Amino acid sequence: MAIIVATTALIGVYCLVAFSNIRAMERERLEFSEAEARKILLSFETHSVRLLDFADTYLRAARHFYMTESLDDLPHFLDEVAPPKADIFSSALAILDAQGRLVYSSDRNAPRNADLSDQAAFTHFQLQPTDHLFIGSANASTVASHQYIHIARPVLAGKTFRGLMLLTIHSSQIAAFYRDMTLGPNSSAAMFSMDKTLLARQPPPVAEAAPMGTLQIWADSEAKPEGRFSKRSLLDGVQRTFLYRRLADYPLIVVVGFADSDVSEGLKPAVRASIFEASLFVATAMAFCVLLLVTEKRNQRLMDAELASRAAAEKLERS
Repeated sequence: MAIIVATTALIGVYCLVAFSNIRAMERERLEFSEAEARKILLSFETHSVRLLDFADTYLRAARHFYMTESLDDLPHFLDEVAPPKADIFSSALAILDAQGRLVYSSDRNAPRNADLSDQAAFTHFQLQPTDHLFIGSANASTVASHQYIHIARPVLAGKTFRGLMLLTIHSSQIAAFYRDMTLGPNSSAAMFSMDKTLLARQPPPVAEAAPMGTLQIWADSEAKPEGRFSKRSLLDGVQRTFLYRRLADYPLIVVVGFADSDVSEGLKPAVRASIFEASLFVATAMAFCVLLLVTEKRNQRLMDAELASRAAAEKLERS
C-alpha cells in the first residue's frame, strides 16, 4: 500500500512538472513572438518613413517644375527624376487647379478637366491653405486591390490656394513587407492617421468591422508614443497581441499584431510530445501498481492456502 501511495504521488508530481514545462514553453514562445514583432514593427516604421520621405521629395520636385516651367515639359522632367522604385506610385501624379479640375495626370486614361473637388485632400487645403504634407485615405474599401492612399501638397501663390499636387499610393505598398512577416498566418500590420483613419492594413478589415473610432489604439497611443496591448481585433475578430509606435516625423501610427492562435499552433508539436511522455510515464506507473496488486493478491492466496494446509495438518494430527 505504501508503494502504491508513493507511486500515485510520483505520478502527480510528474504531471505537475510536465504542466509547468508546457507553461514555460508558452511563455518562451510568447516572448519570442513579441521580440520578433518588435523587430518587424521597427522595419515597418523605417519602410513607411522612407516611402513617405520619397513621396514628399517627388511631390516637391514636381511642384517646383510645374510652378517655374512649362506644363508640357513636365512628363519629360518626371521621367528624368523618377528613381528606380518609382513604380510604388500606383496612379502616379495628378495636378488639380484651384477649382479642383484635373489639369494634368501621368495616367493617360484619366479624363482631362475631370472634377476632383470632392477629394479629401482638395477640401483639406481649401480650408488650410498652408504648405504642409497631407496624408489621407482615398476610400474606405475593404477590398485590398481597391485601397489607396493620397499624399498631397498645395500649390500656393503667397497665401492664395492655386491648386494641388496629388500622389496616389496603393495601400499594399505601405505594408509590402507583410509578405515576409514570420509571425504566423493570422498576424497583421496596419497604419493609422492621427485623425482616426485607417490608411492601410494587411489583411484588409472585414466588411462588418467596427467603426475606426472605437479601436483601443487611440486611447493607448494618446497616452504613450509606443506600447503593447492584447485584445480581440474589432476589424476581423482575431485575438492578438498588438505593438504600436507613433511616427516621429508624420502624424501616423504603425501597428503590428501576432495572433494567440498562431502562438498556440507553434507549440502543438512540443505540447504533444510532453503529453505523450507524461502519458507513457503514467501508463508505466499504473502498470507497475497493477502488477504489484496482482502479485500481492497472488501472494495472499498462497498464504491463505498455506494456512489452510497447516490447519488441516493440525486437525489430522489431533485426530
